[in-house]
Amino acid sequence: MPKIFRFQSLLAFLFFLIYLMLGSTQSIAEPKQVPQSEIQGYVDSFVADGDKIVAQGWVAAQNSGNKIVSLSVWLGNTMIYEGDFKQFERPDVVKSMGRSDWLKSGWRINTKLPSNLKVGEYSVKVLAKLDNGIEKGLVLNHQVNQVVVNGGLHHSRLVVEGTRYILIVMLTLLGIGYLQADRLAGLLSSKTNKLIKPPVLFGFTLLLCFGVLICLGITGSSFKVGLEHTPFVHSDVKNVWGEDRPIRSDEWVVATPWAIAQYNHRPQFPVVNANIGEDGQNMLVFQLPGVPVAHISSIAKPATWGFFIFDLKRALSWYWCFPIFACLFALWGVVGLLLPGNWKSSFLIALWFSVSPYVAVWSNWPAYAVFFPSLAFISAIGILRSKSKYHQLALGCVLGLAMAGFVLILYPPWQIPLAYLFIALSIAIVVRDKLYNNFNKFSLLSYGFAILLASFLLWEWWLDACLAVKTLLSTIYPGQRSMVLGGSVSLSDLLRGFTNIVTLYKIEGDYSNQCEIASFAYMLLPLILLLVIRGFQNAIGAIEIALAISIAIILYFSFIGLPAEAAQFSLWGRVPPQRADIALGLSYIILSGMLLSSSLKTIQDTVPIKILVFGVAMLWSIIVLRSVAHLPEGVLSGFSPGVLAGLFIVIAVAGYWLAMGKFKEFIYLNLALSVATIGPFNPIRIAPHSVAAVIPIHSFKEKKASHDSSQRILVLETQIPAMYLLASGLSVVNGVFNYPQNSLWGRLDVNRTESDKYNRYQHLVFSGGVVGNIDKYRIESPSAVVVQVMIDLELFDFRKTGAGFLVAPERDERALRNNPALTYIKNQKGWSWFQVLGA
Repeated sequence: MPKIFRFQSLLAFLFFLIYLMLGSTQSIAEPKQVPQSEIQGYVDSFVADGDKIVAQGWVAAQNSGNKIVSLSVWLGNTMIYEGDFKQFERPDVVKSMGRSDWLKSGWRINTKLPSNLKVGEYSVKVLAKLDNGIEKGLVLNHQVNQVVVNGGLHHSRLVVEGTRYILIVMLTLLGIGYLQADRLAGLLSSKTNKLIKPPVLFGFTLLLCFGVLICLGITGSSFKVGLEHTPFVHSDVKNVWGEDRPIRSDEWVVATPWAIAQYNHRPQFPVVNANIGEDGQNMLVFQLPGVPVAHISSIAKPATWGFFIFDLKRALSWYWCFPIFACLFALWGVVGLLLPGNWKSSFLIALWFSVSPYVAVWSNWPAYAVFFPSLAFISAIGILRSKSKYHQLALGCVLGLAMAGFVLILYPPWQIPLAYLFIALSIAIVVRDKLYNNFNKFSLLSYGFAILLASFLLWEWWLDACLAVKTLLSTIYPGQRSMVLGGSVSLSDLLRGFTNIVTLYKIEGDYSNQCEIASFAYMLLPLILLLVIRGFQNAIGAIEIALAISIAIILYFSFIGLPAEAAQFSLWGRVPPQRADIALGLSYIILSGMLLSSSLKTIQDTVPIKILVFGVAMLWSIIVLRSVAHLPEGVLSGFSPGVLAGLFIVIAVAGYWLAMGKFKEFIYLNLALSVATIGPFNPIRIAPHSVAAVIPIHSFKEKKASHDSSQRILVLETQIPAMYLLASGLSVVNGVFNYPQNSLWGRLDVNRTESDKYNRYQHLVFSGGVVGNIDKYRIESPSAVVVQVMIDLELFDFRKTGAGFLVAPERDERALRNNPALTYIKNQKGWSWFQVLGA
């Protein structure tokens, strides 16, 4: 009893430390009116969307020595927001006002409406406050003087509150199901006179939770970030908990809009989506979860199945939730094979990987990548263990689908290290369990059937994707990306995962971002000590050796690197060392779980062992903190002495528990850290029923399915609204392309002299600017994935873009009205619409 009490007290203390490391406060102050000349600013747009207000514009202090510290938003006499605001660059303000120090004057606010706000029409007011206390109202766009709050706000709140209660109840029942599975299974077995196994009962409960999430339309997508940039596209996304994450731009700018675009295309789910550019884009070459395509290869892309089965709301929920649950189930099965008879331990190990920061921050795509080799591993081993011919053939079918699905991820930086890891695990378990004795003609027939099925699906995919793949391979990026030899990782880089509880929320500078800083909290030195102890106990088998070798190879590649010939032959040359984290983290988690398994001998609780383990744990804590201290200052900007002290204690305790073989203590601590780290990071949303454009062009209602140039829209300044117009089912000129559009670049670069700038995967942006050549445009590539066409707004011939319509921020309206190739249509919510003459 005393030991249990000490453990509970220590665990409670650690949870308290985690809580302190996540704390924050807010405050509100009363406005103070002052002379107008101190502050200048403008409200471009102010939109009430459901239970939220999205407003943006620009603001700056007249005196460069002052600073705008907060904005407050008022509806009538009710202040609905006061505080910080998102900033962005406004080069148009610099140009029009002649103030170069006002470049970062752009502001944006996204806030909830008060729950007690009555239905009605309200006057709008936005006040800016200086650091000296002076406050002044910003000038309003004439279209945003008033805002209407309708009854939909209250209905939306009821839906959100109801969803919250359901989620809380579901999580509670899931916890009870895990803890009481043995007892409940025994009770049901006695009532039904049928054997019900506890893992089966809990697995059914987990599957039921997945079904509830789909029915509710739950998603973690940050799709609403793009809607804030696109007031002329409407979607009824509802916020349940948390904040959207702009850093997940590959999800909300690319993957989700493309998936919705396929759904809203007419006809649905084409192989080539004709709405993007003149040439369209082949949808079969999208990486990772892919997008829904009416093609036989989609059988091997289960993340997209929801679009063929459900409405848009539940399809998007499936698109987000499937990778999480699929990985959890499949990895649970893998660990269950490695640790037979320990279903609860196996589940916790699988859960540890599935909720890790590395998986969560990358929109759960690492989980999707792990799902396929896990499913293939279970199927391949199941064929050798099964004595039923029909069962073997069925497993062969699953194996073939898993193999094809793994190939169609189309992301070698994750595929290659995972393939090596699971090949090693397969060999190890065959050796450990002597499954080589089970090879017979039926097992070989099942493997042959799997290979044939995978080959058939991949061949069908290749027939329709080969031209796009060849075009991709001919691009500068990613097709001709240089070979990676490894050796670029430092110890600080490897151990960056220990910073995630802070850096996922606060990181400054250009060194890294939330996605690149996310990793695993590797306890390597305590793990090595535990491995040595288990070796002395003769508790090391083929699987532990395979995992240890896998970890050693990945670390060698990361720290030292490979010769060019070896990197090319082994395919490791296509793996940036930071991306090998997916296999390194998975190997580390499984090996830790294997060595901590309760079925192994307990480690002697003697004084010398305790001293050794304590020393190793303290040494590793010092190594981690010293390594983290060498990270750039911007990475450490959110760390206080108290946070560092708490981190040191947590690492030391975790290292001690790991080296001492304390399974529950170590696993629960790591799960608590992961949940505390990613919990606030993941938004919870109710996916939209529809995504539709609300634009001042009546002809689109009759010609929405047309893809000719008279219907194509060019968006200036940013590609984000273009992607959301595309998602609504309309045709656009620019956006995100896997490969360049030959028709467009054939007009803009007739002689192909600048192909090195645009022959790449690209976020295509058209922007107004100063252009000093006779063509009145200039092609630039400011980064590896961005292609920018700078144009003279007054003189550029927009017919060269292939657009029939143009939409631009209101600030560009005056210059565009002077362009002889354009006819002004209307200003709508801070955006100006034009028709291109002669298109």
